[in-house]
Amino acid sequence: MRNQIDEITEIRYFSHARENGKIFWEEAAPDVIQTSLLGKKTKDDVLRLVPVQGSIGKDVVISKAGTEGIGSNKARGFIAELMAEGQLHIWRLKRKKMRNEIHLSRHPQPEPELVLVTPVNNNP
Repeated sequence: MRNQIDEITEIRYFSHARENGKIFWEEAAPDVIQTSLLGKKTKDDVLRLVPVQGSIGKDVVISKAGTEGIGSNKARGFIAELMAEGQLHIWRLKRKKMRNEIHLSRHPQPEPELVLVTPVNNNP
Protein backbone atom coordinates (compact mmCIF):
# COMPACT_ATOMS: atom_id res chain seq x y z
CA MET A 1 0.00 0.00 0.00
CA ARG A 2 1.35 3.48 -0.86
CA ASN A 3 0.44 6.87 0.56
CA GLN A 4 -0.01 10.18 -1.30
CA ILE A 5 3.70 10.79 -1.70
CA ASP A 6 4.32 7.24 -2.95
CA GLU A 7 5.83 5.90 0.27
CA ILE A 8 5.13 2.29 1.14
CA THR A 9 2.85 2.07 4.16
CA GLU A 10 1.36 -0.79 6.08
CA ILE A 11 -1.33 -0.71 8.74
CA ARG A 12 -1.04 -3.29 11.48
CA TYR A 13 -3.20 -3.67 14.56
CA PHE A 14 -2.05 -4.99 17.92
CA SER A 15 -3.84 -6.01 21.10
CA HIS A 16 -2.95 -7.09 24.60
CA ALA A 17 -1.92 -10.72 24.88
CA ARG A 18 -4.61 -13.09 26.10
CA GLU A 19 -2.30 -15.61 27.73
CA ASN A 20 -2.73 -15.76 31.48
CA GLY A 21 0.20 -14.30 33.43
CA LYS A 22 2.01 -12.88 30.39
CA ILE A 23 2.30 -9.23 29.41
CA PHE A 24 3.01 -8.52 25.75
CA TRP A 25 1.43 -7.26 22.56
CA GLU A 26 0.30 -9.54 19.78
CA GLU A 27 -1.11 -9.10 16.30
CA ALA A 28 -4.83 -8.40 16.71
CA ALA A 29 -7.37 -10.94 15.47
CA PRO A 30 -9.81 -9.72 12.79
CA ASP A 31 -12.80 -9.73 15.19
CA VAL A 32 -10.87 -7.56 17.69
CA ILE A 33 -9.96 -5.14 14.91
CA GLN A 34 -13.56 -4.91 13.73
CA THR A 35 -14.82 -4.24 17.26
CA SER A 36 -12.24 -1.48 17.73
CA LEU A 37 -13.07 0.13 14.41
CA LEU A 38 -16.75 0.29 15.30
CA GLY A 39 -15.91 2.86 17.94
CA LYS A 40 -16.54 3.26 21.61
CA LYS A 41 -20.01 2.91 23.00
CA THR A 42 -21.75 5.99 24.38
CA LYS A 43 -24.75 6.78 26.53
CA ASP A 44 -26.75 7.25 23.32
CA ASP A 45 -26.29 3.52 22.62
CA VAL A 46 -27.97 2.80 25.97
CA LEU A 47 -30.70 5.39 25.36
CA ARG A 48 -31.61 3.62 22.10
CA LEU A 49 -32.43 0.49 24.13
CA VAL A 50 -35.23 2.31 25.99
CA PRO A 51 -38.52 2.52 24.06
CA VAL A 52 -39.89 5.95 23.15
CA GLN A 53 -43.22 5.15 24.84
CA GLY A 54 -43.80 3.19 28.03
CA SER A 55 -41.09 1.63 30.15
CA ILE A 56 -38.66 -1.31 30.19
CA GLY A 57 -37.06 -3.14 33.08
CA LYS A 58 -33.71 -1.69 34.14
CA ASP A 59 -32.23 -5.21 34.29
CA VAL A 60 -33.46 -5.83 30.74
CA VAL A 61 -31.70 -2.67 29.51
CA ILE A 62 -28.46 -3.70 31.21
CA SER A 63 -28.73 -7.19 29.71
CA LYS A 64 -29.40 -5.81 26.21
CA ALA A 65 -26.48 -3.42 26.63
CA GLY A 66 -24.27 -6.45 27.30
CA THR A 67 -25.23 -7.96 23.96
CA GLU A 68 -24.29 -4.63 22.36
CA GLY A 69 -20.80 -4.78 23.86
CA ILE A 70 -21.44 -2.46 26.81
CA GLY A 71 -20.45 -3.88 30.20
CA SER A 72 -22.97 -3.78 33.05
CA ASN A 73 -20.96 -1.24 35.08
CA LYS A 74 -20.54 1.00 32.03
CA ALA A 75 -24.28 0.67 31.28
CA ARG A 76 -25.19 1.62 34.86
CA GLY A 77 -22.93 4.66 34.57
CA PHE A 78 -24.55 5.71 31.30
CA ILE A 79 -28.00 5.24 32.86
CA ALA A 80 -27.00 7.48 35.78
CA GLU A 81 -25.75 10.16 33.36
CA LEU A 82 -28.95 9.99 31.32
CA MET A 83 -31.04 10.29 34.48
CA ALA A 84 -29.01 13.30 35.68
CA GLU A 85 -29.62 14.95 32.30
CA GLY A 86 -33.36 14.22 32.49
CA GLN A 87 -33.34 11.95 29.44
CA LEU A 88 -34.24 8.83 31.47
CA HIS A 89 -36.58 8.42 34.42
CA ILE A 90 -37.03 5.69 37.01
CA TRP A 91 -40.42 4.03 37.28
CA ARG A 92 -41.26 1.92 40.33
CA LEU A 93 -43.89 -0.69 39.58
CA LYS A 94 -45.61 -2.18 42.60
CA ARG A 95 -45.62 -5.96 43.05
CA LYS A 96 -47.36 -7.99 45.71
CA LYS A 97 -45.13 -9.23 48.52
CA MET A 98 -42.00 -8.14 46.65
CA ARG A 99 -40.01 -4.97 46.33
CA ASN A 100 -40.96 -2.61 43.53
CA GLU A 101 -39.81 -3.52 40.04
CA ILE A 102 -37.46 -0.85 38.66
CA HIS A 103 -38.14 0.27 35.09
CA LEU A 104 -36.62 2.96 32.89
CA SER A 105 -38.57 5.33 30.68
CA ARG A 106 -37.94 8.42 28.62
CA HIS A 107 -40.84 10.09 30.46
CA PRO A 108 -41.58 10.62 34.17
CA GLN A 109 -43.80 8.00 35.77
CA PRO A 110 -47.43 9.11 35.67
CA GLU A 111 -49.08 9.76 39.01
CA PRO A 112 -51.43 6.99 40.09
CA GLU A 113 -55.06 7.84 39.61
CA LEU A 114 -56.74 8.67 42.87
CA VAL A 115 -60.12 7.14 43.53
CA LEU A 116 -62.40 9.16 45.75
CA VAL A 117 -64.18 6.90 48.23
CA THR A 118 -67.13 8.37 50.03
CA PRO A 119 -67.97 6.87 53.40
CA VAL A 120 -71.28 5.13 53.64
CA ASN A 121 -73.33 5.95 56.69
CA ASN A 122 -75.22 2.81 57.75
CA ASN A 123 -76.74 4.46 60.81
CA PRO A 124 -80.39 5.51 60.31
